[in-house]
Amino acid sequence: MLQSNPLSSVSRESSVVPVKSIRTLFAKTSSEYNLLTHSNFESWFEQKLFDYQQVLRNPVVEITNPRKLTSFERTALITAIAKANMVIYRCRTPEQVNQESILSLAAQLGLTRLDRDTTTNHQGLAALADQRIVTAKPSIPFSSAALNWHTDGYYYPTDQAIRAFLLHCERRADSGGCNLLIDHTVIYGLLRRRDPSLVTALTHPNAMTIPAYRSEQGTVIRAACAGPVFFATKDGALAMRYTSRQRHIQWKKSEPVQTALNQLREVLAQASDLVLEHTLEAGEGIICHNILHARSAFTDVTPHSRLLYRARFRDPIRGSVAALPTSLLPTA
Repeated sequence: MLQSNPLSSVSRESSVVPVKSIRTLFAKTSSEYNLLTHSNFESWFEQKLFDYQQVLRNPVVEITNPRKLTSFERTALITAIAKANMVIYRCRTPEQVNQESILSLAAQLGLTRLDRDTTTNHQGLAALADQRIVTAKPSIPFSSAALNWHTDGYYYPTDQAIRAFLLHCERRADSGGCNLLIDHTVIYGLLRRRDPSLVTALTHPNAMTIPAYRSEQGTVIRAACAGPVFFATKDGALAMRYTSRQRHIQWKKSEPVQTALNQLREVLAQASDLVLEHTLEAGEGIICHNILHARSAFTDVTPHSRLLYRARFRDPIRGSVAALPTSLLPTA
């Protein structure tokens, strides 16, 4: 059995707008995809849930040498990702794994086009650790605070989306630091089951806007970015950009989008039986498409105990993209 969601208390919203005649609130446009006439949705989603829960029951693939995957290991990784958009790997000799090994593992899955920013080192990896000793106000991923539901790079436009990421554990926290993972395609399906127009509303091109990021001197470091929550990639996959943050975010002030947003928050709060919870041990890691993920708070008795390396990629994992039927995706 999966454990109860340790973030459920912070994920729930106190007031949720009920779904009522949302179809009358959202005008039909050329970009709206055909949600109401896809008769095969239920069979597709039932199969998706079946495959997904198979992976939840057995999410770990053991690896002997991350620099040189065996055919069996690679097939096991790709199979899990094709079903659930994620997999956990476990290196049998964690003490022999270094940063080069991590990138070599990713490359064997087609992940080479790294996303580099101010947090990454010369190899393209970001070291995720509690940095409060060296800076007074680190961003939440670089602190010990709980990290709520989000996808990576939600501040990027859709044509620059983060398609996949890898997290590798060098050292676990003394306590806490549990990773929570859920396939965004599952959340899409749960929302569509409630009302197809909920996901339609969240494909609006201005559904979610991240304001410009400025330096203390007012210089724009990253421009404002507006875009949908759900969108289609060029290879036919469903992608998502989302954050649970309450500050420095602007949601479209329309009734359809606000209704859909509240329903999305409620679905996330009630989906604990579909959340994979796993506290990474040394030598373990997560490889996934850009799924929804979160992290519980952690405590380090020993300074700088918890250390994870993160790599983010602009391309999908080779051989694992499960394209959705075109009637389930936004049109270009």
